[in-house]
Amino acid sequence: MFGSEEILAFIRRQVGVRNDAADPAGSLHAKIGNLKDVMQNYIKNYTIMQLSTISSNTSGWNSTEQSVTISYNGTGILQNIYIQASGSSSWTSRCRATVTVDGMALPAFGSVNGSVAWGASDVILFADSAGKLNVIDSRANLAIPFRSSLSVTIYFSVSSGGGGSMVGKLEIYRY
Repeated sequence: MFGSEEILAFIRRQVGVRNDAADPAGSLHAKIGNLKDVMQNYIKNYTIMQLSTISSNTSGWNSTEQSVTISYNGTGILQNIYIQASGSSSWTSRCRATVTVDGMALPAFGSVNGSVAWGASDVILFADSAGKLNVIDSRANLAIPFRSSLSVTIYFSVSSGGGGSMVGKLEIYRY
């Protein structure tokens, strides 16, 4: 059996003292010191990220579903997916976006179309947190992190007719 001296010695080894060197495998004080270093580096790296917009080619609207894919290689955070579109103010659009992060598709993201009846000939449609592009002039701030690559495919069509143009855009924070 352990006596009180052994138990106290064990606790002292596990908790450590305030001046223990930062070490992820050390005592509790050492682990906290290491956590402080990790968090400071994370915050420093996060604050130097720049918000950038990446655009697709211009595409035309049609009653048949069309798509554009925007790819980016590098590290970052996907903030927003949106389209800038022009066409008939009487259209009802069906739009969605699928996202592949570091080679893995986000499950169920963009599996359903958003639907918006246009009230003007020029619109901006943002993706909501499910990948439906149906939020007019209001950013959703998706905050989807990626380590090596990002690929977003935007699918779009109108209920009838065609013409007009669409440019897909991604807002990402990148180093």
